[in-house]
Amino acid sequence: MAEYTIIICDDDPKQAVNLSLKVGIAFAMAPVDDHDIEYEVGKLATKYQEVLDYLDENSLDGGIYFLDIELDNEHNGVELAAEIKRRDERAQIIFVTAYSEYMPMTFERRIGAVDYINKNDADLQARMNETVRDALTRLGKSNFSKKLTFSYRFGRQINNINVEDVLYIHTTQAAHKLLLVAANKRSEFVGDIKAVDEENDFLAKISQSCLINPKNVAAINLRKRTIVMLNGEILSFSRRFRHEMDRLVDEYNWKVETAAKRLLR
Repeated sequence: MAEYTIIICDDDPKQAVNLSLKVGIAFAMAPVDDHDIEYEVGKLATKYQEVLDYLDENSLDGGIYFLDIELDNEHNGVELAAEIKRRDERAQIIFVTAYSEYMPMTFERRIGAVDYINKNDADLQARMNETVRDALTRLGKSNFSKKLTFSYRFGRQINNINVEDVLYIHTTQAAHKLLLVAANKRSEFVGDIKAVDEENDFLAKISQSCLINPKNVAAINLRKRTIVMLNGEILSFSRRFRHEMDRLVDEYNWKVETAAKRLLR
């Protein structure tokens, strides 16, 4: 099931409600491949700050935003889109406005909007349907790419690494700091081991402090409760995870005992 959060911002409340109805129709018309599509209007706003306050309280990754360009005397929709992008890097921005003269501004600011729709378009619903399909397609491709990479933040920089290269992630003595060990690098980053576990299906928990990539295990010694990674490092798994280790042995066809004993000498 694919779920999407919609944010609508128009300084005219009636226009905002009308737009939400058209968005609902567009989602109902969206093609369904091998999964159902669900959406919710997370925020129906009339002011610039309302949207930012919502995003500060609700972390979104790939929200779909329908923004009017003329909002108030201090801010416009293009400025709002730029702030949204800082909070939601995969945001799908769709401008819906009656003022076409603002279109060049969206290109100058490099917002990367999905579309720019004129409210007075005689075939507004059809245009909305097409734009929603485009946004869903872009998010679908982004989601697929995201599954192939592990992202972590170091300071203000976001780093991406292929999941195939990740060996394990371990807690460190420093609070809220984790160690990432990959095929050709070791990096520390700020994070929570529980959150990393919940957000990354390719990792398996072997203790309260360690997650491994099962595809990069060389062997396991069930008696000694140790795992040998492909880089030769030896990790220990907790007794309480023995049943999980048995399952992983079967699923990934790990080498057991004989190979492990040879590697552990």
